[in-house]
Amino acid sequence: MTGYKPHPAPAPLLIGFDPVIDLPSDHLAYLVDAVVDDGIVPAPKAFAPGQPEYDPRMVFKVLLYSMVTGVHSSRRMEANCRENLPFLLLVRDDRPSYHVLSTARREGEETLKGLFVRLGQVAVKAGMPRVGRIAIDSSKFAADASSDSVVELKDYDAVLAEFEAILAKAAELDAREDAEDLPSHSRTGVSQTQMRDILRAVGKGRAEQTQLSKQMVGRVEEGVETIKKAKAEKLSHVSLTDPDARMMPIGVTKKTRMGHMFEAVTDSGLLVVAETGNHQSDNDRLIPLVEMAIAASDSVPITQVSADSGYYQGGSVKRLLDTGLDMVVPDSVTAGKLRRPEAIPASEVPEFTPVEGQDAYVCPKGNILKFKCQTESGGQRFTKYLATNECLSCPLACACLHKANAKRRNLTIGEFKDELTAYLARFKDPEVLKAYNARGPAIETVFAVIHSVLDFHRWHLRGDKGVAAEGALLSCAYQLKKIQIHLRKVGKTYAEVMA
Repeated sequence: MTGYKPHPAPAPLLIGFDPVIDLPSDHLAYLVDAVVDDGIVPAPKAFAPGQPEYDPRMVFKVLLYSMVTGVHSSRRMEANCRENLPFLLLVRDDRPSYHVLSTARREGEETLKGLFVRLGQVAVKAGMPRVGRIAIDSSKFAADASSDSVVELKDYDAVLAEFEAILAKAAELDAREDAEDLPSHSRTGVSQTQMRDILRAVGKGRAEQTQLSKQMVGRVEEGVETIKKAKAEKLSHVSLTDPDARMMPIGVTKKTRMGHMFEAVTDSGLLVVAETGNHQSDNDRLIPLVEMAIAASDSVPITQVSADSGYYQGGSVKRLLDTGLDMVVPDSVTAGKLRRPEAIPASEVPEFTPVEGQDAYVCPKGNILKFKCQTESGGQRFTKYLATNECLSCPLACACLHKANAKRRNLTIGEFKDELTAYLARFKDPEVLKAYNARGPAIETVFAVIHSVLDFHRWHLRGDKGVAAEGALLSCAYQLKKIQIHLRKVGKTYAEVMA
């Protein structure tokens, strides 16, 4: 006995259109219904006065089926629960409102992550192979943030001053109304002023005339804290709509906008790991993603890791090589040669020879490069050397000096130079090339399905927490679609697979 509304098994209706009768037995809705029933166990809830809650399984069935079929509006989901046969099958006699669905979508991250694990178990039982060779990549999706709400670094102080003037004016009006014993305050009532109107008025002296509702005053107060935090972190841009979003190249055009990243790790087309984040670079994400994949693949040990050059970081690659993993992650130069071998002519790079007994190198023309400094980046130390004499008159200057104003040759030697040079030379091996070329179909299809089949092109929730919850729903939807395709291919039902 629980305090939830009843959510019985599907059964034929006495009158009207009947999803149990009218939907084919292999319809996706039946798969969603069975998977969620098996994968989500509602927390015990005692009876209490008032209207009982909806069964969480019913709500997540609607969310999952909506994501798989490309429905991302909570209001559209609510309408579908009243007029769409597959949705009627999933909700039974319930009719959840958009508010219930929206709340579950924002707060359901942990539940959906548990369901994602369950879907992985279903895939194994269905005979979908995992071979221990993972591919890693990411895609950047636009945040649910208006471009009008983005503030640039150069405008931080001006916007901050405008916001503080608005808040000071509101506080002054409230104090005067309190002193005059008036029944209302400046922070109550309805105002048509929006955040974009305030930002457009920055520097135009309109703070005195700004009339705000209580909600907008709260947003201005949040905006003050957001800009102060952005200044402390030295961010180039910040969104007052979604402060957790970051500027990044979005979509095919790579237009720089506010967004969040979706990271995927696959094995034979199945998702092993799916993560979200607001980091703008991939090269420090290789080790964390590999470690998460290893933790999620106990039954099938990871033996090979492939990724594009964006994930290459010498120290990270060396560390993973030392664990015995077969790494197929080229650096940018090697990847460029693999993509366009005919477009990159072979050039003679001067060789620098270590000077015996000294921490120095000598160039082919006898110029000594002495120790300059040592830095650390990407998990390895780099030692920099600088030529003692100017190189402008040297016949090798064109090959050595790459910057227009450079006068002396710099040489940077990585801690793992010899090991990584040998590692990158492996990309001439046909077997390594074959593994690298297989990376694209293994991982890029994930984002093709997300864009084309799930019709997902931007985030619909805001903040790291909201995006993480939507990312968990997105990963479940992708996994479910792959399972449905496989079951139809082998001619089995979910019940037969799980029996």
